[in-house]
Formats: sequence, C-alpha cells, structure tokens
Amino acid sequence: MSVFAGLAREHRLFAQLARQCERSLAHDEADARRELTATMRVLLPALVRHEEVEDLLFRDPAYAAQKNVNRILAMVNAQHNEIEALRSEIEALLQDAERSAFERLKAGVSIFVRKLKFHLETEENLLWPSYNNLESRSIRRSLAHEMGEKVDDMESEMKKRS
Repeated sequence: MSVFAGLAREHRLFAQLARQCERSLAHDEADARRELTATMRVLLPALVRHEEVEDLLFRDPAYAAQKNVNRILAMVNAQHNEIEALRSEIEALLQDAERSAFERLKAGVSIFVRKLKFHLETEENLLWPSYNNLESRSIRRSLAHEMGEKVDDMESEMKKRS
C-alpha cells in the first residue's frame, strides 16, 4: 500500500466515523452519549497517529522548498491546531461525561465533525496534489508498511465497536 493510499483509506474511515457522530447526535441523550463516547474513543487517538504520519511526510525539505507550499502548509497546520483544541475539549467532556452538559458535548462534537470534514477535503484537494509529484521513494517505503498497519488497527477497532 502506498502512503497516499493509506492516507486516503484513513480519510474514508474518518469520514465514516464523522457520519456516525452526526447520526448519534440525533438520538436521545443517553444513547447519544454512549455512541459518541464509543466513536470518539476510536476516532480521537487515530487522528493523533494520522497526524504523526502526515508530519513525517509533509515536513520533507524538498516539499517545503516548493513555490506556494508555505501557504498550504500554514492553512493545514492552522486546521490541525483547531482540531487539536477541539479534540482536547471533547476528551475532557468525555472524561466527565456524566456531569458534562450534554448540549456542550453536542455542540463540541458538531463543530469538531464539521472542521474535520473540511480539513480532510483540504488535504485531499490541496496538500496531497501539491506533494504527490515530490513523494520520495525512501519516505514512501518507510511509511507504507507502518501506514497499512495503522489503518488495519483502526478498522479492527471500528469492527469491535460495531
């Protein structure tokens, strides 16, 4: 599996988890809390691992030297920071789920999902195409195996939860 095939596979899984969150938000409070907690326990750690792989890939000096790349990287990094802040907030709400205000959790998850979907589109439509021409073979080989294992692990976690 190529690194980009692995990233695309992860993005599809993230989109699936985001849709599950949206469906959960429509349920009554008890069911929604239970489902959101289960979904977020898969999604949030997977996003951290995903970002670690992206950091390795997109910190390539050959890529950073390319014209107009700094603008794209700055935009994606700003999105990563927003998502990280929301991720931390949601983790805190889920830690104390019984006492957290449900409306606050719903709002946080809703914003998180919206920003995540936009971010995935940004990466796929701007970041990946600008990098794809420079993908070095050494980076591709070193990350491809790791990427496949991470995606397989995430799919296993999703199946366990289903």
